[in-house]
Order: sequence, then C-alpha cells, then structure tokens
Amino acid sequence: MLLEIYIRQILMEVHPNLMIRKQSYQFIETILTKLIEKLLLEYRRDNDFDLTIINVIGGDLGEQAIADYHRFLNNNYKLIYPISTIVKIIRTKGYSTEYIGREDVLQFLSVVLEYITLVILTLSGYATTDNNKMMISYEFVEKAIYYDDELNRLIVKIYGLPIEELIDTSHMM
Repeated sequence: MLLEIYIRQILMEVHPNLMIRKQSYQFIETILTKLIEKLLLEYRRDNDFDLTIINVIGGDLGEQAIADYHRFLNNNYKLIYPISTIVKIIRTKGYSTEYIGREDVLQFLSVVLEYITLVILTLSGYATTDNNKMMISYEFVEKAIYYDDELNRLIVKIYGLPIEELIDTSHMM
C-alpha cells in the first residue's frame, strides 16, 4: 500500500484520537488510485486543471479542490502525497506515463488526492465517533461515502457503476 502512511498523516490532522483499520486504508487507496486514472484521462482531454476538477469532481467538493489547488500554487505549501509516490502509482497501475515528467500535473494530482482524502477521513471519523468507536472501519468509510451526496456522485463517476454495486448498503438502513 503506497499511500497508507500519508492517509494516516491526514487522519492525524483531522481526527488525532482515531485509528483506522487496514481494510479501510485499502479501500481509500483504491478510490484514490481510480481517481488518479479518471483525472489523468480528463486532463488529457481538457488540458486545464480547473476544468478537469469541475468535470470529474464537480459541486462544492470540486470548488474546494480548485481552491486548495490555487492555494497550493500561491503559497507553495508542502505536499502530503509526495510526487514520487504519485509517479509510482501511475507506473504500477499502467496509467499514461506521458505526465510523469510534468511537475505541474503531479502537483495537481497530489493536491486533489489530499483534499479528497481529507473529506473521506473527516466524514468517516464523524461516523466512527457517532457510533462511539475509536477505529475507522470499512463500514464507516462506506457510510461516509454513501450519505454524502458529492462523495457518492464522485465514486459513481470514477467507477462508472451504481453506488449499490460498489458499497454494501445493507448495514445502512
């Protein structure tokens, strides 16, 4: 798991008292990896970072991701997901390698992944504490995605499947 240490780092920022199960790390990493693929495909078509975010993420979630990206460009804050890790994912998954030398594209991916991770972990953490637990389970990540309209739409968009085929909703009723 290439992103586990960075997911943990973001978790410590938003929910320092919570822990996360390995299965939850894997689920989040799978989502982020698919998101990289979708962003690269869309960027190839649009060749514009803001438009790519609007087309892939959309809504308030997309607007905030754009704001974070521009904040990064203006302040050049330290990325949590290192560019070298993004490159490893691109190579490992066999995604288009044409952007590996493009630092701007890799920074863009890193900032967007960081923001989406932050949202997933924030909402998963709330689901966890609402149930008086200290460990973010796979179930709580699913609930966070299922009950947040924008995350729900994003997951459907990047996987191209109805949410019911991606998430076990039986424990949510």
